Amino acid sequence: YDVSSWSDHPGGNVIFTTVGEDATDVFAAFHAGTSFSFLKEFEIGTLDVENTSKELVVTEKQSAFEAAYRKLRVDMIREGLFNASLTWYFLKMLELTCILGVAFFIACHAGGSWLLNTLCSTIVAL
Repeated sequence: YDVSSWSDHPGGNVIFTTVGEDATDVFAAFHAGTSFSFLKEFEIGTLDVENTSKELVVTEKQSAFEAAYRKLRVDMIREGLFNASLTWYFLKMLELTCILGVAFFIACHAGGSWLLNTLCSTIVAL
């Protein structure tokens, strides 16, 4: 894949940190499964391992590591560990709104009290 002309990558220049290397696992770690459909426009060919410099060929140890990593990722996907829960996000936002509401309530009723202002600041910091 040649992404050298993609200057508006949402992640910025991080896209160029694996130039000249196999970025399969890095890509999979930081992108949703739907992102794979965008790769087609950047595809420029298939690596010919037989005619590749020995420095670019992956060792057996590295290959085993990558295979284990990919298996782990597949297992985690199968278990649903990457599925977003809208209920969880709703409850998290509700929790944060309540914390902020309590902090503002304390701030409005602190009446110049150093202790209450400190409590309010602590709650907001949480």
